[in-house]
Amino acid sequence: MDDENRRNSDNELDTAELEELSRILYPERQHIPSAEESVPGVSAPEEGQEREDSGKMEKGSPEVSGFGKELFGWVQAVVTSLVTVLLVFVFLVRVFGVSGSSMFPTLHNGDYVFLINKTITSFKAGDVIVFVQDSYSDSPLVKRLIATEGQTVDINFDSGEVFVDGVLSTYVDVPTNKSYDVEFPIVVEEGKFFVMGDNRNESVDSRYSLIGQIDEDVVLGKVAFVLFPFNRFGEKP
Repeated sequence: MDDENRRNSDNELDTAELEELSRILYPERQHIPSAEESVPGVSAPEEGQEREDSGKMEKGSPEVSGFGKELFGWVQAVVTSLVTVLLVFVFLVRVFGVSGSSMFPTLHNGDYVFLINKTITSFKAGDVIVFVQDSYSDSPLVKRLIATEGQTVDINFDSGEVFVDGVLSTYVDVPTNKSYDVEFPIVVEEGKFFVMGDNRNESVDSRYSLIGQIDEDVVLGKVAFVLFPFNRFGEKP
């Protein structure tokens, strides 16, 4: 009996020693409290509570976040488009409404034309330009550019012929019989333009001293084509 007790005691000692040796050699195997075990100062959630709350967060948050991002993207796109259009129409192009018949039949009263801003284009004889001449009117005027600086303009009001540097101007086939108070021939001054309306006998233009030669600085731009009416859309002057 004593021998048996002694053997059990030896076994118990051997087991304790093995457990201690295992704890030293394999510390990662030590007991880690599970989520369900209570932690000092923190109460464990009731059964099912954590799972339910987590489910609500996972379901709701992504939807709100996604909608907000999509809405922000649309607003940003709209604002960017509006700003771009505004900048284009301020600095690059304009829409100009024609008033009067001085450019008939090329342009009609009530026409709307696409105007290229002077900042992105150059001008030459034959272009139809829009400008403001305060000495004559506060409203923009539209005329055809006949001659540029250094060129000589002469008009024979009897035959109705217009000459630029001795060459017959053929932009229109209407004779120019109406004169005003400017005497010809005339040399176009530096940095200025000589303009006339295509409706030669109804147009008030550089033949009249209150308009006279046009300074390049008062030019708004060049007419590219007709926008309205739509049956003449795209017509170039």
